[in-house]
Amino acid sequence: MRPLIGPMTLQLAGMAEYENLLYVSTLQDELVAFFTSDGTQLWQQNVGSPVTAGPIATQRRLYIGLGNGEILAINRDTGKTIWRIKTGSLIQNSLTLAGNYLLALNANNRFYAINAENGTVAWKHKRPRNKELAIFGTASAVVDQNRVYIGYRDGFFAVYQLENGTMLWGRGLANDDRFSGINTTAIVTGNRIYVPTIASGLYCLNREDGKTIWHKDTPRTITDLVAFQGNLFTSDDEGVSRINAENGEIYWRHRFFDRAYVSPIALGKTAIYAAVSDFGVVILDKKTGRLRNVIDNGSAYRTPPLLTNGHLTLMSNRSVLYRYALNDTPVIAN
Repeated sequence: MRPLIGPMTLQLAGMAEYENLLYVSTLQDELVAFFTSDGTQLWQQNVGSPVTAGPIATQRRLYIGLGNGEILAINRDTGKTIWRIKTGSLIQNSLTLAGNYLLALNANNRFYAINAENGTVAWKHKRPRNKELAIFGTASAVVDQNRVYIGYRDGFFAVYQLENGTMLWGRGLANDDRFSGINTTAIVTGNRIYVPTIASGLYCLNREDGKTIWHKDTPRTITDLVAFQGNLFTSDDEGVSRINAENGEIYWRHRFFDRAYVSPIALGKTAIYAAVSDFGVVILDKKTGRLRNVIDNGSAYRTPPLLTNGHLTLMSNRSVLYRYALNDTPVIAN
């Protein structure tokens, strides 16, 4: 495939697309807006710290989290800061927008519900910092029927009321391994919650009370989880799998190589897209797991592919941004 736009040199961190604009955050403290038609830059704004979460794009605003622990609301048309709030520690890939609430978990195990309009804290919770060796959690909150589901880096999983932060239930999912915690976003569908953990495998929990429906050890630590039509699609540090959501049995597994980095996946109608370190961006058949194609521009990839209607946007480790025309569209995961 030939790129419609590219290359562009940036230290890239994250992407979001809204209407005719592509928003790119960088590890060089920058937030940049491009026109999707030809890659022309609309604006560029220095935000004072590496962007480590977001951007999330809405009709009027962008929301980002920074390495210094700040969260910002940005005017989508001009790039100007509307408000900023300090949380005290790194915000790493853990922003969720739910109505008028912006939800964020920082590296100190502090969870915030922020008024998205004015940046004030509506409510917050904190968990103890893990004294054992832990990995910074990158799990984002999930909101379903006015309930907030969040996994902490000490392995605790909690459910709160969105309006006031009242805890409905919580339970620990960490085992005795020195590596503990929940670093991947859970999935809520129907009466079930699917929770990947670092060292304790994949849990299927009852939505109402948190009791275990099934639990499976996984070959590797799951880094991304997507549910669609009775299937769970996962990526880990070795490959991509399709799992039966009913009982946790693996339909197929496509293994790349040991200790590969496989990015969070983009799920299309017929294919799965994932960036694989030192390999390229792979396109897998969704039903069989067969390798369809590899996009290799001479660089490794770590940033998740962005799939929008008819287009695939990629960031390489050489700080290059590419955009491709593609005969596929994203599905709405459940």
